[in-house]
Amino acid sequence: MIEKQHDQNGLAQIKSEHNLSSHREAMWKQKQFLQSTPKFTRILVPYEKSQISDSALRYAIYLSKISSSDIFILSIVENYEELKEMLPVTIRVEKEEDTLRSNKNDLRASDLKISVEGSLRKTIEEMICLCKEAGVNTNVTYEIRTGKPSDEIIKVAEMTGFDLIVMGSHRITSTIKNIGSTTRKVLDTLKKPVLLIHE
Repeated sequence: MIEKQHDQNGLAQIKSEHNLSSHREAMWKQKQFLQSTPKFTRILVPYEKSQISDSALRYAIYLSKISSSDIFILSIVENYEELKEMLPVTIRVEKEEDTLRSNKNDLRASDLKISVEGSLRKTIEEMICLCKEAGVNTNVTYEIRTGKPSDEIIKVAEMTGFDLIVMGSHRITSTIKNIGSTTRKVLDTLKKPVLLIHE
């Protein structure tokens, strides 16, 4: 009887040690898992003054608020001539009248660039105010660049320490192959998390 009780006590102790060991291992795995959980400190948002860009910025605002991360808004102008339409009507009419008076077919490139960038800057500064009004307490900054959008996004993302890129894509369907060319190039080139927002 004593021997049987001794065996039971021994088994109970082995089980207890095994449970303790299993518990320690589970705690260690949990700690390792949590340590590898992404922490966002800087979010890059390519912005092109569209509904899809507004949606991407709203997601970035939400993520910024829950992770206390900075937001960096990047606007890229590929072709100033194509962006004439984004100018306020009064400026556009004045520029076109100047063009007619001077017998030129197109707006002078430098004037157009200044006007488009000024209009874009105003829009982005309004977006920054909206970020602050939405409760973003961290830094919200922006930059306007000229060039091919995919190349400029990649350059900025590689130069600066961004943890996440939040961008809109107009052409997302059921397969990854049908994503827009800018988005696809960014995804293929960068080894950073990219959150895609689509219509």
